[in-house]
Amino acid sequence: MGARSSYGGQSGSLKLAASMPGRAVTIEHDAYYRDQAHLSFEERVKINYDHPSSLESDLLASHLRTLREGQAVDLPIYDFATQTRRTETRHIEAARGDRRGHPGVH
Repeated sequence: MGARSSYGGQSGSLKLAASMPGRAVTIEHDAYYRDQAHLSFEERVKINYDHPSSLESDLLASHLRTLREGQAVDLPIYDFATQTRRTETRHIEAARGDRRGHPGVH
């Protein structure tokens, strides 16, 4: 299920996934902001995080394909306070059941 967090869709997605334990997982696109650890904090705050290039959408698409194939993935965790990715990841097992793909992910 795709939803924009700015329109309350994320909370709806979380509620829907919670109502189907083991059959649905949630993945936030915000976790895929590019790691900017190579830049100083002063340089990081100047980045336009609203621009699509600030997100590593190819990695998200790859993770969605892997989950659709029934395999687990390790999702990045983005730290908004430092504007970098954390070293730890969020391990996600593929949900059981229907494996219909996300529109636009092949």
